[in-house]
Amino acid sequence: SPRVLHAVEVAGYKATSREDRAIQPRESRLNDRRTQLAIAAVVLWLAGAVVSMLIGRPELARLPYALAVVAGAWTFGRAALQAVRVRRIDMNVLMTIAILGALLLGDWAEAAAAAALFAIGNLAQSLTFDRTRNALSSLSTLTPTDAMRIVDGREELTPVDRLTHGDLVRVRPGERFPVDGLLTEGATTVDEALITGESMPADKRMGSQVYAGSLNGTGSVLVQVTHTASESTIAQIVDLVETAQGGRGHAEQTIDRFAAIYTPVVVGLAVLLAVAGGFLTGDWRDWATRGLVLLVIACPCALIISTPV
Repeated sequence: SPRVLHAVEVAGYKATSREDRAIQPRESRLNDRRTQLAIAAVVLWLAGAVVSMLIGRPELARLPYALAVVAGAWTFGRAALQAVRVRRIDMNVLMTIAILGALLLGDWAEAAAAAALFAIGNLAQSLTFDRTRNALSSLSTLTPTDAMRIVDGREELTPVDRLTHGDLVRVRPGERFPVDGLLTEGATTVDEALITGESMPADKRMGSQVYAGSLNGTGSVLVQVTHTASESTIAQIVDLVETAQGGRGHAEQTIDRFAAIYTPVVVGLAVLLAVAGGFLTGDWRDWATRGLVLLVIACPCALIISTPV
């Protein structure tokens, strides 16, 4: 529903309704806001470093560092805010706390570095999912959109999604099979590498099974439809991968359960370290920095991101 889609966007993510989930090639990554923000964060961070170290004016570097923090933390900062609203502490909250703490301590370079690097890490995860999406898009385009159906002895060009079980389809040499079916007339060789991975063409005779998307080689054949476009082997492959992407594996669920306990414990230890160390030594700044370092190095982001990737 629109309310669900809006809630997902408020949390800093994007969603597509199940009815509109048709696979389409994604636009250039450079047009994606997350990519632009991550690149801007890195560029601004490096600009601040150049101003601070080469020019020797660290006070002038605060502006590019601050802009790097805004650009880098824009996406996961919104996700952290939403997580706090639902009383859940996750890796986005950990990194946001660490960055805000660094800013409060005046460590502008460290805050900018953390924001830029974490934004790049999130971008790498998103790129991994996009590669799978683009591979599925390429796979789905190999199936013809129209087929030559035999109706009362005549050939009639028909959209593939209108074919039903038992229809007869003519497939000529060099064309791809539009649906899964059985050969009822003719003989040919078929390149089925798309489905089976076998590099050598397979010989097909009357009664042989053929698959949508495979390439007809030498003969003109008639195919009786046994599976519609939505039931074909290639459609099932796409659906299985989409389901795997949208679902959560056992390992991922285990990691999430672990992180739900581990993350609040880490926050508690960081606070305890900062308060106890500052109280015992009187150096509150040093021990606050140590507490923030603990947050960053103990952040389970590598563990959590590695599973879906």
